[in-house]
Amino acid sequence: MGARMLGWVLVLAACVGCDDGAVPGPSEPAPFLEGLPTASLYVSAAGSGFVYALDQRTFRATKLVPGTYPTITPDGRLVTVDGRGLVEWTPGEPGSRVIVPLAIGGPGTPRFDDTFRMPAVSPDGRFVAYDDGLGGLYIVNRSSGDLLASFVGENVFVGFEHATWGAENLLVFSGRSEDAGLYRSSPPWTSHEPISFLYPAPRWPSISPDGTEMLVMHGDDLFRTDIDGRLKGGSATPTFLGYDPFWLTDGAGIGYVRFFDGYVDDVILLTSDGSPALSLLGERPAWLFDTAIGLGPGIGVR
Repeated sequence: MGARMLGWVLVLAACVGCDDGAVPGPSEPAPFLEGLPTASLYVSAAGSGFVYALDQRTFRATKLVPGTYPTITPDGRLVTVDGRGLVEWTPGEPGSRVIVPLAIGGPGTPRFDDTFRMPAVSPDGRFVAYDDGLGGLYIVNRSSGDLLASFVGENVFVGFEHATWGAENLLVFSGRSEDAGLYRSSPPWTSHEPISFLYPAPRWPSISPDGTEMLVMHGDDLFRTDIDGRLKGGSATPTFLGYDPFWLTDGAGIGYVRFFDGYVDDVILLTSDGSPALSLLGERPAWLFDTAIGLGPGIGVR
């Protein structure tokens, strides 16, 4: 539940003011004052340091704001990560607001404010969960930036990551290595419990917009489950190096990211029953191959 769907890498270039069918090219950032485009995937390109809105139908890309790991809040704002920390952009307003400032700690002292990865905003818009990529998962107050709860592994080889929100601010996340598996925690997030799953070490949970289902990865297979991890109809969808599943907000489909090669990943969109519907690289939008900006994680849907 919520708009943020976990990280992916994609080589991007921008098209601003291009007609459908035209060959897009690099451009200056589009004005952010007009608000966020709808029916878009929000992606980041680390080489450029910018977030882009990518239209799901035409693949036109619009450069928006600096940052990585884009996620859309319930009230239509954009949360990203940049050199200042965890940041929020508001359509119709100039500038941005820092939710949690970056504060680098010393060696061996992981903190909630020294690394930000995979932010996810709660359904009521009040909280942000993110991980640090080193086994620590944190929940902060979106308004004040105060740390409310955390789940931290004993070392960088264990711990927790990949948070997704459900109804009534239920938080579901996956574990690393010895902590492998799915977990859930309810407010005030002082404890967590495992979610049973048919196979060991599932990862990349993603709760549906209505809070009743999950997408879960196990190996290269994509599973659809209820909120308690029980499989729902049909067989798994083989993805071949897939990861980071996500839901389209209109409920008409799902998607995932697939490792393609060392330079660019593919984005696969599926119908609601799991049938293949579209491959981004299969469409071969000209701008994707004409200009290589760099690699960067993060995906949001609106």
